Amino acid sequence: GRDVAIAIPPEEGQDFNDLLQRDGAKAIAALIEDAEAVTEAEAVLQIGQHRPVNYQGSGEAMPTLRADEGDLGRSVSQAWSVIMASNRTPWVYRFAGQPTWVVPDDEGRPVATMLNEERLRHMLARLARWVRENAKGELLPAPPPIAVVKSVLATPDPALPVLTGIVNTPVFGRTGTLITTPGYHPDARLLYVPAPGFTVPDIPKRPSAEDIAAARRLICDDLFGDFPFTGEAERAHVVALLLLGFMRAMIDGPTPLHLIEKPTPGTGATLMVDAIATILTGTGASVMTEGRDDEEWRKRVTAKLRQIPSIILIDKGHWAGDRKQTTLWQIPSKDQDAKTVHGIQKPVECMRRPIENNSNPGQAIYEPFMGSGTTLIAAEMSGRICFGIELNPAYVDVAIQRWQDFTGETAVLDSVGRTFAEVRTERLGDAAA
Repeated sequence: GRDVAIAIPPEEGQDFNDLLQRDGAKAIAALIEDAEAVTEAEAVLQIGQHRPVNYQGSGEAMPTLRADEGDLGRSVSQAWSVIMASNRTPWVYRFAGQPTWVVPDDEGRPVATMLNEERLRHMLARLARWVRENAKGELLPAPPPIAVVKSVLATPDPALPVLTGIVNTPVFGRTGTLITTPGYHPDARLLYVPAPGFTVPDIPKRPSAEDIAAARRLICDDLFGDFPFTGEAERAHVVALLLLGFMRAMIDGPTPLHLIEKPTPGTGATLMVDAIATILTGTGASVMTEGRDDEEWRKRVTAKLRQIPSIILIDKGHWAGDRKQTTLWQIPSKDQDAKTVHGIQKPVECMRRPIENNSNPGQAIYEPFMGSGTTLIAAEMSGRICFGIELNPAYVDVAIQRWQDFTGETAVLDSVGRTFAEVRTERLGDAAA
């Protein structure tokens, strides 16, 4: 979870550069402090409540049900009665034909979770007082019977409100109505769970030309204006991705997936996706990594879709290797390019594999402990640029000499333009003197 504070220049059409030049840095700092002060103190993660979202309980008079009811059908009907009575403010839904509740994840984001026997038994114990008669004719407390729990879950076509999505920001429902009231909306089949303290300003039903122009500037200029799109078509696709999250329910059919590529590293693709996801959900996107094979893809996609997320980000990450590798590598220590004086010299293959798996040719590799230069050689073999650090002067010499022997090239001390051999001869001479 995160708190977002938005600071806006005080005058219409003014940007922060104008304000900085006119009034100085203190004026900007004051605006930021004012914006941060607006954040509500009660806007905290809604976790640890020990109940599903929207659960209101069974009312003041908790019904009593017999755990030793001999008629299973009648007992199941009674269980459904207490469930439906507590569901006037929906907390249990029908998703993919199965009873489902919505609970916060570790970040406070509401996610759909199908009811299993343990979850349903927990709720039935809260919805009714279950008793069983002993040999003396006394009614004693008892847990909900497992047979009843299983039969409730096995009930076909349960009469529960259908849930097709969970949204954290106002969106348009299937009929084109803008949903701004928290809770379940049966016409849209959506559950709207805004962040604590979030309120929606008045929105005109027919926005004026000025309203539309201001909205366009906000999206195209303020939000996406600094990203280096290769053309206007690419910018239009990103705007479509943002708007799709608000209008998805109005589209009766499939909508496009979006592939986000960046022309060069460091151009802000991750930041752009995070900004879109934060606007749509109030938090970052639900990230899923690539599957190793078709079976793993199926399992990961199914698990994510069962949570009914507003947006799923499939992050390729930095993986550039194949998908057939195991997590245990067998690498021989013999046949190295050189044998150095380093006590724990690693095989070059130990460094080459992770380098090629997590980078592309021409990219930089950072080695904070260069040692005998194994990573340097691995980077050279795989066409990467290695930036290394070694504090021990002796091992610096070992690594440089090893690189020269491997490449046949001459290392040069960049600050003075002299070769390694020249610098080494001079320093050894100074040390002898």
